Amino acid sequence: VLVLALDGWIDAAGTAGEVRSHLLAGDGHMIGRFDTDRLLDHRARRPTLSLVDGVSRGLDWPAIELRLLDHLEGRDVLLLHGAEPDHEWRAFADAVVGMCQRLDVALVIGLGAYPAAVPHTRPTRLACTAGSADLVDRLDFLTASL
Repeated sequence: VLVLALDGWIDAAGTAGEVRSHLLAGDGHMIGRFDTDRLLDHRARRPTLSLVDGVSRGLDWPAIELRLLDHLEGRDVLLLHGAEPDHEWRAFADAVVGMCQRLDVALVIGLGAYPAAVPHTRPTRLACTAGSADLVDRLDFLTASL
């Protein structure tokens, strides 16, 4: 399973970000990193300078990383997280697909949350899209058309 959690996609109330933070809080290790000098516009996503009592302690560059999560029982789960690319989307998508093929990824789940005019007294619904009608039929989700 690959979970996509890229900044830049719709994230109402920070829901997807909270799920990503929860996944990152467990055990795991980085197994890959994309070249963000090619993929990101650093004028729009500047590095963050860490300051402690007015003293510079380091520079944190935006990253796009692939992590293998070790804490999920019975299933290998990969997390692709970081900034959504500004450039070279086709090459990025091709690289992700190639990685999925090499690692035998059978399911990709993208995280996002969008606002909806739903009363808080009603159950929360999940929406999904899928690569096949068979998968949509097996899921108990609200399907969407765009």
